[in-house]
Amino acid sequence: MQKIDKTDVAAAILRMDVRRKWFDMKPHQKAATLHNPPAILATAILELPPAIHGLDEAKEDELRESAFSHDFPDHANDIAELKNVLEFTTTAISLARDQVRVMPKSW
Repeated sequence: MQKIDKTDVAAAILRMDVRRKWFDMKPHQKAATLHNPPAILATAILELPPAIHGLDEAKEDELRESAFSHDFPDHANDIAELKNVLEFTTTAISLARDQVRVMPKSW
């Protein structure tokens, strides 16, 4: 996510209006909006402390990733690919560990 320019009053007012509209939504509308949020919404919500926006940590991370992917699409694709490699490697290590556990002790 790109750093917010604290001196940009117009952008701050826009984010405030976006937050107000989001807070006025019904819970199912909020959930639908957070599925693939516009960058401005993600930024506006993430500016708030968790106690105010009310999102759990996992949803906050998803929102942060969404905002990052809007701002840096090339890097977001690289990160997604690395996450897949990590998941594959973790699974392979887990399977290998399980195989070692079931091997006869005579090995």
